[in-house]
Amino acid sequence: MLLAPLLLVFLAFVVYIRSATAFGWRAIPSYVAVWHDPIFARAAVNTLIFLVIGINIKMAIALFLSGSFIQERS
Repeated sequence: MLLAPLLLVFLAFVVYIRSATAFGWRAIPSYVAVWHDPIFARAAVNTLIFLVIGINIKMAIALFLSGSFIQERS
């Protein structure tokens, strides 16, 4: 029951796209066009940079706050 959403996403995105490329269906050229679009490449790089920086900053803030909460106050 808990794996049903994962399996649905897997079937929708992985199996469908792989079978569509294998059989040459018409739904896939849009994915190919997006992959070769320079705006998509720039957006993917920006997303990765945002994630790397954002995750590290949030982790540092969380460690600082957890350290300040664990200290005994008098």
